[in-house]
Amino acid sequence: MRRGYILFSFVLLIVVGGMIFFLSLKKTALIQSILQESQSQVWLVLHMQSFRNVLKEKLQNQQIAFSKSNFAEFSMRFDRVYHYKAILTRVENTLGSEIYWVDILGTQEGASQKYSMSFQSFLYW
Repeated sequence: MRRGYILFSFVLLIVVGGMIFFLSLKKTALIQSILQESQSQVWLVLHMQSFRNVLKEKLQNQQIAFSKSNFAEFSMRFDRVYHYKAILTRVENTLGSEIYWVDILGTQEGASQKYSMSFQSFLYW
């Protein structure tokens, strides 16, 4: 009888220890996943800034063709994962400066989870 209690305690200790070990591994994997996801979102925002700079440069050099209704579309990819698309509207202006309404959608593709962000603003100079 006494030997049964010792064996039962030993088996119970091994099972509880295994459960704690399994949960700690799961928590570590979850933390790594969260860090990776937030890093992807940071890159999405940083590439958005680069896309805006390229867009403004192309507008200043008049490399984007507008339709008769003053609309244009421009898209670009970074690192084959981050895709950005801009819809541009030329605003009629009598003051002499160029003004555009820009609606940008950025998406991250290729990962297990997809992220997107949008940005609306006026560009002028």
